Amino acid sequence: MYEKELAERPMMVAGSKIDLATDEQLSEFRQFIEGRGLEYFEISAPLEYGTKELIGAVAAKLSTLPKPELVTPEPIPVSAIESRRDRAFTITERDGVFMIDAEWLAKIVNRTDFDDFESAKHFEDVLERTGIIDELKKRGVKEGDTVSIYELEFTYVP
Repeated sequence: MYEKELAERPMMVAGSKIDLATDEQLSEFRQFIEGRGLEYFEISAPLEYGTKELIGAVAAKLSTLPKPELVTPEPIPVSAIESRRDRAFTITERDGVFMIDAEWLAKIVNRTDFDDFESAKHFEDVLERTGIIDELKKRGVKEGDTVSIYELEFTYVP
């Protein structure tokens, strides 16, 4: 689909880390790239060599592109999303530990980086949106109680 469009547009190649190549290697590579009708820029970011020229050439190319067409997608009703997802869960309490069982949540737990604020916040939002936090409150969870979701255990903080 895009191959024809790409073929019609002039392309650029940036040869990076040129400080690690010999003059002969650079010359051979330049001939190879330019022999295919492509613009070639040699750069070395740590040395700040060629970066301004490359950025200038990219900016010039970008300025020739047509303005993007704004497409506003139809909103998907929340009810449609919820009906397609099985968000069932069970909460059991054993010896003061609130254990949550939800197959769909196991994948989210495994993909969450709890050392990253945004990732942990997303996980917290999932617990809120799916009703797990409300159900924990109904079952009497208090600040300091332990909540367990498979291999993950955390202290509940309202």
